[in-house]
Amino acid sequence: MYGWNHMVTRPNPATWVYEKLLRGEAVSMVNDVWENPLYNISCGHALWAAIRKRPEGIFHLAGKNRVNRYQFAKEVARTFGLDTTLVKAVSSKDFPGIAPRPRDTTFVTKRMERELGVKPLTLREGLDAMKAAMSARA
Repeated sequence: MYGWNHMVTRPNPATWVYEKLLRGEAVSMVNDVWENPLYNISCGHALWAAIRKRPEGIFHLAGKNRVNRYQFAKEVARTFGLDTTLVKAVSSKDFPGIAPRPRDTTFVTKRMERELGVKPLTLREGLDAMKAAMSARA
């Protein structure tokens, strides 16, 4: 999940990349692990829909696009006008000390769309919303 943190908390993937690139620091991002990142405001919309509709069972809440962390970081850089050349692609094998993770954690969101009426945002839409929120706060 990504979006602006409203409290002093651990950064999420987008805020971590944004802060590093803003300082001119390079980031190494894996290009062989896949996910469909969820914008935090979209998560809130889906949760409120679930509270109102009270469905039963398991729902996968996720964004529309299947991306790897390298693609995600490049898109963060482009959206915020930061230096995309500071984003370096690496393999997950370059991080042997990290706990093993599945190579693909993408979720199917059809049930979220159908039963909750929540359309997942594309990565571009989520990052654009994040940028607009930043502009509104300035």
